[in-house]
Amino acid sequence: LEYKAADLPHLDAGLGSARLHEALADYLGGPVVRTQTTVLRLTDALSEASGYVSGLWHHDRCGRRVKAFLSLRDVGADGRPTWCANASHDTAYYTHSGPLHLSRFDAAWVARNYAVAPALGPRGGGFVFDTNTVHRGQPDAVGSQLRQRGRCLPV
Repeated sequence: LEYKAADLPHLDAGLGSARLHEALADYLGGPVVRTQTTVLRLTDALSEASGYVSGLWHHDRCGRRVKAFLSLRDVGADGRPTWCANASHDTAYYTHSGPLHLSRFDAAWVARNYAVAPALGPRGGGFVFDTNTVHRGQPDAVGSQLRQRGRCLPV
């Protein structure tokens, strides 16, 4: 099953919400501009971080932005959730340049310094976070569910 942004008209309605834009403008300190919508599907062929660099703890190296995720299926512990290091958005250094490894973090260091949590929820749910938050995708499946999600960068 493949999705394209045009196949999800309700996505535009949700992202165009005045309430969402107001909250994001308050957080970001200015007007909100949506520049990209991407639909990403991770299949069972993806089983380890070496095949999926976003499976490593990282931040997005893109300045002051937010990311919004919309779940196209229920995402439980067996659904390869995105993991976030709580309250890490204020402590991660971001840059647009330099080697990629500067934005990657050792898993043991993240575990020692942050409480981490998976982003779980029902189909149609989702979450928003600052792109400076240390986070990772979970490429290895505990269960058998494919990981599918819509990704909007940045809102």
